[in-house]
Amino acid sequence: MLPSILLGIQTLLPAVLTGVFLLAEKSGAVGERLPGWAQQLIIGVAFGAVAIFDTETSVLVAGGAAGINVRDAAPVVAGLAFGAPAGIIAGVIGGVERWLCVAWGGAEATRLACAVSTVAAGVVAAVMRTWVFEDKRPGLGYAVGVGLGVVTFDMLLIMLTNMSDSMASFEYVQECCIQMTLLNGLACGIAFAGQSFIRRDRLFVRPPYLISDLATKLFAVFALAFIGIFFSTIAIMVNMSFQQSLSTLTANSQDLKEEVERFGWDAVLDDRYAWRVMSTGSIIVYDAQTGEVTDGKYSGQNIKELMSTDPFTLEQDDCNYLTVGGSYCYVMRCTFPEDGREVILYLPEDETDAIPNVMLFLFLDVQVLMLFILFVVLCQLLRRRVVNNLQLAESGLAAVAHGNLDTRVDISSHQEFVKLSEDINTTVDALRRYIDEAEHRHDSELALARQIQHSALPSVFPPFPDRIDFDLYASMDAAREVGGDFYDFFLLNDHTLVFLIADVSGKGVPAALFMMKAKTEIHSLMETNIGVDEAFTRANERLCEANESGMFVTAWLGKLDVSTGELAYANAGHNPPLLKRASGEFEYLRQAKPNFFLAGMEGIRYRKNSVTLGPGDKLFLYTDGVTEACDPSEALFGEKRLVQTLNSTGQKETPRGTCDAVAQAVKAHAAGAEQSDDITMLCVSLCALCGRDRVVTSADRDSLAVVSAFLDAQLPRLGASPRVVARVQVVADEAYSNICNYSGASTAVMSIVRKGADLLIEFVDDGVEFDPTAAPPADTTLSAEQRKIGGLGIHMMRKMSASMDYRRVDDTNILTVAFSFD
Repeated sequence: MLPSILLGIQTLLPAVLTGVFLLAEKSGAVGERLPGWAQQLIIGVAFGAVAIFDTETSVLVAGGAAGINVRDAAPVVAGLAFGAPAGIIAGVIGGVERWLCVAWGGAEATRLACAVSTVAAGVVAAVMRTWVFEDKRPGLGYAVGVGLGVVTFDMLLIMLTNMSDSMASFEYVQECCIQMTLLNGLACGIAFAGQSFIRRDRLFVRPPYLISDLATKLFAVFALAFIGIFFSTIAIMVNMSFQQSLSTLTANSQDLKEEVERFGWDAVLDDRYAWRVMSTGSIIVYDAQTGEVTDGKYSGQNIKELMSTDPFTLEQDDCNYLTVGGSYCYVMRCTFPEDGREVILYLPEDETDAIPNVMLFLFLDVQVLMLFILFVVLCQLLRRRVVNNLQLAESGLAAVAHGNLDTRVDISSHQEFVKLSEDINTTVDALRRYIDEAEHRHDSELALARQIQHSALPSVFPPFPDRIDFDLYASMDAAREVGGDFYDFFLLNDHTLVFLIADVSGKGVPAALFMMKAKTEIHSLMETNIGVDEAFTRANERLCEANESGMFVTAWLGKLDVSTGELAYANAGHNPPLLKRASGEFEYLRQAKPNFFLAGMEGIRYRKNSVTLGPGDKLFLYTDGVTEACDPSEALFGEKRLVQTLNSTGQKETPRGTCDAVAQAVKAHAAGAEQSDDITMLCVSLCALCGRDRVVTSADRDSLAVVSAFLDAQLPRLGASPRVVARVQVVADEAYSNICNYSGASTAVMSIVRKGADLLIEFVDDGVEFDPTAAPPADTTLSAEQRKIGGLGIHMMRKMSASMDYRRVDDTNILTVAFSFD
């Protein structure tokens, strides 16, 4: 029981120590505090201590001449799992201690072999780790294979270092070979299985590197070759033993017959002339009828009980393999009919197979050693002659893949690699020519796409120079890879403005052509004066037809009645616009649930939303090229930065100034980074609500020009003469100036109406109460230096008008000024 426990502990110790060091490595407790050489030293010493423990707890066999242990697994695991230095250090420590332990009771006969093999185990692990596995941890199969191999080498050394008594050394090997081989392989396997568990690796994985993959296949080939040699050799040796036994038994059978014929049975069976078959074989004489043994140590027993097979069924003078007296022997049956006797000649297996078994063991051990050396040499040759050259070719191809088309691959070691280099260089040259041609074609396509895109967009600003009630500006800065952004605007009638911004998926000519189709469809539908929701619904159905390219459009469509400020709009998956009220800041105009984009799915009904704009309100539309513009670190411009930029433009900024400010902010954010998408913007500002006889404006000085233009357009229609028009302009300018400068009003309304021979103009504002009719008359007899400031404007209004009337109603000032057409 105790020997089994000791061997179990020895088998598990390498796995336990491996787990301890891997967990320490994983937690950073070792790697961050100690240099690499110190780590290797500590690991090597620790596994060397395990090898010493295994030596001292060996289970002795063969009368104490040899011991079973798992010593060789410690340096193997240290070298394969942690590095070549650790394996060599562990092997040297274990080997030196095995040499010295004879002084306190270690086995003398196996001293040299075991010490050398322990050192060799560390060296082999170091060689395999460094040369075969490229200083990486191998898989479980390799570890088990190396563990089995070093023990086989140990057994061979025992035989070679005890040639003076080869049979005795072979007995040692027979006693411990199988157990030590299996236990060392098992110890390596458990250690590497635990390693895979801790590192969360698969036990058996396909090697990622060519040399490792080739090594795996070579290992499998050599293993199959060894298995084939092993069984072939056994078959040959068994056959040779059988033939030798047959020859020996046949010769002895003939000699026996001759001796019986010459001297008789008495002389043959006489003790002085006892018959022997080689050194340990003999004969059994029994009665041919009853099977009773008549002479020798089995005298009185029945021959059938002595043998595993009934001897009477054996062919005469034929060699058979069966048990005699409980021991396996080669047996031949001889009959003597004239004497009524039969003889069994037997030759114990131990004597016949001893020398062949020794030869077989030596032969197989040498085969293992030669296959291992051949395996390492072939791996190195493959690395130097094939893998290194392939890595040179790979580095050249990697440089090409990173854009360096001037790279040349020049490998001249072998004709195959010369041809490979030439093929790579030829391919790179062809690729360079193709790229040059493709870039030329691409540039041509981009130029065409850019031309198509710009030709479809309104580009004259201001687009409606005679309109005073609204202002509009749009811009599109195309990226190098032209996208499908577009905008559109037009007057449906005298008081309805239609405007649109959209973004087509895709790049280049296909996107530009799809953009033209989408713009044309929406424009033509809106010209029929249908609602924005219906226009999107119909456009979606038409764009879905024959859309084999799978493109789609995000769009925002607005329809503004400039006389009332009523804005109807629909959003087809586009960025929401930003709205600025006259007295507020820009905020996103978000609808509860955006519609699906156009050309994405048939049968969709689009919804309409509405909002009322007032004088001084401004609407800003854009595509995602604005908010998704990146700086060199790939940080986005973003919605937040867009809002901040818009709110910094100032209350009186024109639509053009607003768009220019955003464009400059985006450019500053990009800081030279390449523009990846089109940047498109459209801004609409409602200056006034103009009807035929009424205009509503914000109460600011910029509205004076709107009022003046309104009067110039409407007064002639009412039949006013140029003299009357001039008087009305002066009065209106003075009245509006007072409202804008002194009343604090937010909105001002002016209306005109003709009643017979009189023209009535009414000014309404929501400012502080002020009655101009109550102002005292100005003293025009005083010089300019003597008169007080103020009062002259109201004096002019009185002189140029027929009458003025003021009233205060619901916190509003209402001033009515009458003019005569006479």
